[in-house]
Amino acid sequence: MGYPTDTQETYDTYNGKPCITLCDNYYNNVITRAPGLMRYGYFHSFNNYVVNFDMGYTIYSACKLYSESNYFEAGTGKGSVVNDRPGNDISATYPGVYTDSGSILTGSNYSLTASYAKACTWRPTSNYSYTAKTASDVKAYCMKNAGSKSGASAMTYAAFAEAGVPSAGYVTAPETDMQETQIDPLSGILIKQLELKDKNTYQNWHILPGVSIGDKIYGDRDFTFTYLPPALITSELVQTACDAKNSSGELAVLTVAEDCTVYVGLDSRVEQVPSWMTRFTKTDLTAYTSNDVTYVFYKISLKSGASLSLGSNEQSANCINYTVIVQKAAGFRCDLNADGQFDIADAVLLQKWLLAEPDTVLPVWQAGDMNADNRLNAADLTVMKRALLEPVSIPVSDHPPAEETIGYEPADFKLSGKMYLVGDSTVCEYTGSTCTDYNRYGWGMKLGAQYNGGLVINYALSGRSSRSFLTENNYTSLLNNIGAGDYLFIQFGHNDEKNDEATYPGLGTYAGLDQSMLDSEGKDASGRYSYEWIILNKYVKPAQAAGAVPVLVTPITRRSSDGTPNYAAHTAYQQALIQLGKTYNLPVIDATALTTAYYNQIGAANTAALHCWTDTAHTTLDNTHLSEQGATVVAGIIAAQTKELGLTIGSFTK
Repeated sequence: MGYPTDTQETYDTYNGKPCITLCDNYYNNVITRAPGLMRYGYFHSFNNYVVNFDMGYTIYSACKLYSESNYFEAGTGKGSVVNDRPGNDISATYPGVYTDSGSILTGSNYSLTASYAKACTWRPTSNYSYTAKTASDVKAYCMKNAGSKSGASAMTYAAFAEAGVPSAGYVTAPETDMQETQIDPLSGILIKQLELKDKNTYQNWHILPGVSIGDKIYGDRDFTFTYLPPALITSELVQTACDAKNSSGELAVLTVAEDCTVYVGLDSRVEQVPSWMTRFTKTDLTAYTSNDVTYVFYKISLKSGASLSLGSNEQSANCINYTVIVQKAAGFRCDLNADGQFDIADAVLLQKWLLAEPDTVLPVWQAGDMNADNRLNAADLTVMKRALLEPVSIPVSDHPPAEETIGYEPADFKLSGKMYLVGDSTVCEYTGSTCTDYNRYGWGMKLGAQYNGGLVINYALSGRSSRSFLTENNYTSLLNNIGAGDYLFIQFGHNDEKNDEATYPGLGTYAGLDQSMLDSEGKDASGRYSYEWIILNKYVKPAQAAGAVPVLVTPITRRSSDGTPNYAAHTAYQQALIQLGKTYNLPVIDATALTTAYYNQIGAANTAALHCWTDTAHTTLDNTHLSEQGATVVAGIIAAQTKELGLTIGSFTK
């Protein structure tokens, strides 16, 4: 209730509206938010019976809520009865206010008391007169009178004036005959037809022919993509309705005009894949949004003319709706350099890669698989050259090529048990008062305890980036000591992000620079250092040359002041490491995603325990560095991933 965005503009426009009275309602088995989420306006909620609910009120931007004589029962779900924590938006500037008087709450793990919201000073008596029943009478009254009735005489609204319930007097007959809603189907380029079934949200579904970063995800929200996998950019987007997450059953039927792959991105907080997606295959593709949500993509291949039923999200609490991207089945071929077109540059890049020219990177290697045989060789180059000269038929398999499963360790790998670590202050060793007075630990200090045997050599240093670490004695020691059978865990990014050279000289690097334009030190013409170049040439290759196995670890999330994960600054570096892993067949532990998911799993109220203090009096939390508990948790996540990746050391986890 209230305009569904939280910006200064909408506050200026809608503050004070709407004015809503909610009374005599019977809310039973409402998944979340009964009586509701409220913004901007004045809300009077009284004499309602709410039972078997997951969350009661959500008091958000500039909401003025006076709750009175309600009966809440059996609210034992995940959400609190009063959800009043401001978010990272205008709600922090204009928080909602709330007061309850005389309500009853039974069978709940929570209370009717606000945690953040201040008292609401507005009272509905300043707008109208009314008579409220006592809360003890509400349950029986609502169960008897709410809902459909056999006749007008049995309906309580006919006696509003007598019962003391306020009425605006808007009781009028419909101006036009009520007819069945006619919903016209949508169509695109790859989407032959999108038949919309959900009558509640169909007006907010749209088709966008070429999706890109910055595009809106939904037709009823302003959320945008802040990161998309390069392989999906320029594909066709179905802008679903975010509110459709509250619907059930079949929402739409999608029919493709040619052979396509359909990708459905689920909010990572969705606990179970919807039942209509049982034939989908999970991918390693992820996307990120302006409201700090991570999508995990699942895919299915469709032949020309085939249809796919799009069902519901099957979860509405603590998540947003899914997104749908449709890609031409052969679209991943030809455009090897991922610049959006197929030309001679793609053939030149493939030729360089086949000739093993140094630092040649293929953004999406499958794009060069012209023969659809899951391999890149001279035959693909021949077909690509012919395609540039004359039209040729490019084979398309029934399914897009599956990624090859290749071991990350050399064929003659013999485990030494040594695990070398390089990284920053979230990884490194601390001693003495830093641990005892500040409870500050790096996850590297707890990694060894996750294994039965093995030796951790932690060379990580506080405040270092991948670039600045190269000047340290610890880097020299690493090169002198690492050898065959060892592992090198590489986690940089927190300080690489500090790329203002005037403020942080010698520290910053940039992710995503054009690798073909770098000099022998990994710099471009502007003097910017490439993050990927340094990781590859200064850490990965020396480790491999020594017979060791490099393991890329993306930066762990920071913590926001409200307890939620704060990972946005890491995204470019996270994706750079993921792409390096794909290009050079390197094991990647996506600690950014894994720690973010863990923070979301335990809830914002519990993340403080994962972080240390900035002062000995323990008055200010350090939202970057880890406590002993946090270091142990992250080390456990890292160790579990070594097993998941099939690394030999992973078989020794406890």
